[in-house]
Amino acid sequence: MAKYSINLLQPDLLPAKALWTLNRVVGLWGAVLALMLVLILWVQWQVTTASTELQVAQSLNSRQQLQLQNLEAVIAENRTDAALLSQLNVIKLVIANKQH
Repeated sequence: MAKYSINLLQPDLLPAKALWTLNRVVGLWGAVLALMLVLILWVQWQVTTASTELQVAQSLNSRQQLQLQNLEAVIAENRTDAALLSQLNVIKLVIANKQH
């Protein structure tokens, strides 16, 4: 079999393959889009969880503030009256004088 053509195209003369092809760029965009969607959903879930915890903490805080006000009112009612305290001091002084 006779060869009638000469191949002048050597492997060194072939064009280099492109690093950024359209398929790779579109695939990269799709991966970045998927990653961003996952991050958005995760952050939204975190915000929802944090807002729920904040509402629970605020309701607990309001209940404890109300309890604090009630307890302060009870303590204020249980304080000794100044007139009764002065009478008690006079009686103690009289008893102390009688014992000497």
